[in-house]
Amino acid sequence: MEIYQILKKLRVMSGFKQEDIAKIISKKRANYSQKENGKTVFSANELLLLLDFFRNHVTGDEYSNALKNLFEYDISPQNVSNITKEHQRLVEQFQDQEAGKEANEGLIRLEKLDPDVFRGIIYQIQKKVKELEKTKKLKDKDSLPDEKKTGTFSP
Repeated sequence: MEIYQILKKLRVMSGFKQEDIAKIISKKRANYSQKENGKTVFSANELLLLLDFFRNHVTGDEYSNALKNLFEYDISPQNVSNITKEHQRLVEQFQDQEAGKEANEGLIRLEKLDPDVFRGIIYQIQKKVKELEKTKKLKDKDSLPDEKKTGTFSP
């Protein structure tokens, strides 16, 4: 049984709607629906939040069976979510990996607390990066020798 199938089964057994569960992981119902139908994957954090929630909303046997199915799930390196791999790759690209990890974790917490503020900050970051890239290109162009700028060589 796949993770998304286990979580869907727990949701149905507990009598909650997708919209109710989506709120727990700070997602819209449509996004949650994609996860629950296996179109996108649950993050490890989302999985832990939901398991903790369902622990209090299904019988002990139902919860134990869900955990048993979950632990039988193949978590070999080939089946690790692409999101987790991408996250690791992104963090490794920071010059200061610890600061990059902290920034990433802070953004994740911010998105859960206030998605609108999160989107605004992401927009500001993207805008600043474009501005800096444009400035750097201009500086790099200005620092080239004259023959590189014009494509001609003057002795």
